[in-house]
Order: sequence, then C-alpha cells, then structure tokens
Amino acid sequence: MILRRYILLFIICSLFLVGCTPQENTIQEITDTDLGSITKIVFVDSASGESIVTEDRLKIWEFTGYLEDFVLQESSDQQERTEDRWAAEFYENGEKAFQITFAKPLEINGTDYEILEPQLDIEAVERFIDKLPEND
Repeated sequence: MILRRYILLFIICSLFLVGCTPQENTIQEITDTDLGSITKIVFVDSASGESIVTEDRLKIWEFTGYLEDFVLQESSDQQERTEDRWAAEFYENGEKAFQITFAKPLEINGTDYEILEPQLDIEAVERFIDKLPEND
C-alpha cells in the first residue's frame, strides 16, 4: 500500500517536471504559419525606419529556408536585448502573418525566444537584405 503511494507520488512529480520543461518549437509552430506560403517580406531598419520589400518568391524561399531550421524556446528571464538592427514582417496573400525582430533574444510577435540551434547570424541577415533591390 505504501509502495503504491510512493509510485503514484513519483509519477505525479515526473509529470509535473515534464510539464515545467520549456517547450522547443520552430518558427512555423510558434506563428502557426507555413513558411512556404509567405508571399511578401518587409524588412524594416530600426535605426532609420527605412523599409525594403520583396515579393520575389525565390528570395522569400531563400530567406524562410534560413529561418525554418531554428529551434526556439520561449525566454524565461528578462535579459537585456542586444541592439536590434532589422525587423521583418511576413505576409501571406496580403495579410500580415507575423513579425520577427532580429536580436538576441529573437522577438516574434512581441515574445522573446532563445535560439537553441543554429546560431543567429545577424551579418548573414544583413548581407541578404543588402542584396535586395530598394523596390523589389
């Protein structure tokens, strides 16, 4: 009888600990958006407010392909954000689907996420944006 109680207590504690473990997600899971259905990206320079828009499917696929491999976990502590330079608004058929601010931690729709893997390469994001024509 006592052994059953200890086993039951162990099971309950185990379930509680599993439930408290932060969940790992992808950007698609967090935003509930298929990255393959994005039709427009608006990149906004946080320093100047300048925006660069692309609706080129190949460029969109290239950029969303970079993002789809990120494994994220909601940030539990309110650490200081590194300076952000760019934000991106993603659209599906004319409707805004979600927004990402490229900093550490990454901000998606106002919520901070730690990137577990791979590392965010801000310079690669900037190189990609620099290759876009002003009015694509």
